[in-house]
Amino acid sequence: MTTDEHARWQGLEVRRPGDVPAATPLAWQVEKHTAHNDRLMNCALPADFGLGEQWNSRWR
Repeated sequence: MTTDEHARWQGLEVRRPGDVPAATPLAWQVEKHTAHNDRLMNCALPADFGLGEQWNSRWR
């Protein structure tokens, strides 16, 4: 696979399994899945997550 194909894959919006071409390397699919998971987890964080000493003192 070339860098042009990888760039096209990165821009592809995958909404269902049929949107993924059969010859797509597994590493590319994992990369896209990981980015999606990171976005979901960031939405689940509390609004004051990691804000200074007050937050850090709860975990000591």
